[in-house]
This record gives sequence, C-alpha cells and structure tokens, in this order.
Amino acid sequence: MPKYKQRDIDYIVDYHNLSPQGKRNLETSGIHPGIPGTVLDLGIDNDYVQHMHSIEQKYGNYFWLPLDVPKLEIDNIEEFLNFWDNESAPALRQVPDIGEPWSKEDHPLGQKSSWYVPSFRELTLYQVPGLINNSIWSTKLYQGKHKTVDKIIDYVFEYYPVNKRNPVFQIFIWESLQDVKLHKDHSAFWKCLTDFRTMLYDENKHSTLYVVDTEKKTQAYIDLPADTNTFGWSNGRVLHGSDFHNKRKLLLIVNAVQCPEKTEMLLGKSIEKYQNQLNYSV
Repeated sequence: MPKYKQRDIDYIVDYHNLSPQGKRNLETSGIHPGIPGTVLDLGIDNDYVQHMHSIEQKYGNYFWLPLDVPKLEIDNIEEFLNFWDNESAPALRQVPDIGEPWSKEDHPLGQKSSWYVPSFRELTLYQVPGLINNSIWSTKLYQGKHKTVDKIIDYVFEYYPVNKRNPVFQIFIWESLQDVKLHKDHSAFWKCLTDFRTMLYDENKHSTLYVVDTEKKTQAYIDLPADTNTFGWSNGRVLHGSDFHNKRKLLLIVNAVQCPEKTEMLLGKSIEKYQNQLNYSV
C-alpha cells in the first residue's frame, strides 16, 4: 500500500485557490468548478438535494463499499480483449480541469503532460448526444453492434442506481497505462457513495486501485469479495488513484445523475452484506 503523502494530496487544486490565469483557463474551456454537495446545470430540485443530504447523514461513514449486485462477467474474455484492442483509443486531455488547470502551453510538465502522453485507453459505449464535445478527455464512441457491449449497457441500467428520470450521460471503459495520481473526479462532491464502478477485467493478483479518506487520513485498496466486481466510493470524501505494474485492467465507469431512492436501497443492503468484510474502520 502506498504511503499517504501530503504532496500527493496537494496535487488536487482547489478552484478558489487558483491563480487568475488558472481560473481563466478553466472558464474559457467551459469547465465549471464543482461545488461540494451539488451537481451543476442538471436541473436537480430541492427534494433531490435534501434526499442526498439524508443519505450523507445515514451512510456518510462508508467511504468505499462493495455493492450487492450480481457479478458482471464477460462470456469470452479473449474475444472481448481483442475487440477492446481494436476499438479503444488513447485518451488525451482536451481542456484544463480542477486537477490540472493549466493550458497545453502552460502545463509545467510540457510535452510529458496529459495533453501529449495518454494515461489510459478509452472507449465510450453509450452517451447522450453532444456530450463528447464537452469532455475533458478525447473520447471514442463505439457505434457498432457487439453482444458484450449490449450486455454491459443492460447491466448498468438494471443494477446501477439510475432510472429514466435521472439521466445516464456516459458509460465507458478505461484501461490504465501508467500510475494514476491521487485525484477527485470532476463530478458531484456528496459525502456519501456516489461514484460507481465495475472491474471488468484485472490481471493483477492484488488490487491496484485505492482510495484515501481525506477526513480520517486513511487509505484502503478496493479489495473486492469474490461475489461482486461492482463497487462505489464517495467523491466528496476520498481521493482515488491507481498503481500500474504492467498488468492489464479494464474499469467500467458510469457518469450519471443517480436516483436517490435506488441509491439508498442499494447502499443499505450492501452495508448489511459486506460491513464485516471492509478493510477500514467505520
């Protein structure tokens, strides 16, 4: 387990502490700073906000959690990896964000920055129209027909806490190509589990994905039980990062406005099932 290092935490840039130029870079890119406990420009009403705050009060002590849903298994992994190698593309930065507020020209790493060197490969399986133009990263939308892609999309709508009222914006897969520094995603900052993932494939013998609880200053790897490969963490409470040991892993990621009712039910039954298997103290 990597040691908790303050210099890694300092990598996260708070919008309000940015230089004027850093703020202008973000604003001209169309990226707006995340506000803790809210989602911007999604038409979320007060009832939604209050329900999410109640989930924070009820389950806020859990900063990552395996989810009590069926395991998503790929029927023919060799065929799917071949599909992935042919269809996925390197992801390069397109605009500054909270984590890296520098333009392509001003980035302190120059041509070694994420504008030039991809940290992962990516393939978007599903998205709402127009989203690709606003992405922080270059993306590739798969527009063909593949049975495993259909299976993954069906799984998300069946088992993730989303519904027709609360939109799923994007379903995509990432494969890391190097270590990923500790960071927060540019999404909601609720102090409860909101960021959900599924580990589709992992050649590592031990977990390489980890989270740091910024409140208790503790770390934990995403050490999943055998009966699920879907999990969540609190983007408002933790930083997350990943080790890279030249082993492949494919991570399914979903950007969505979650349904609070389904989230509360899912967290409740998942805690009941896995609370004695967690690798951190609540």
